[in-house]
Amino acid sequence: MEARELEKLFPAFLEIGDEALREQAERAMLLAMEQGGWDESSIRLCPVTLNWEDCDVSGWSM
Repeated sequence: MEARELEKLFPAFLEIGDEALREQAERAMLLAMEQGGWDESSIRLCPVTLNWEDCDVSGWSM
């Protein structure tokens, strides 16, 4: 998976204004996904709940 695909799945990455920090965060997420055996399809099945108002992560549509 590429960073742009990750940003589509997790648009909150684009809220990180510092480009170097955003790239580091994305690399960390991609590495965690790789080590955990997650891909674009399976990551959507991950049981994630982020209970705050207007959170764009927990309300995914399949």
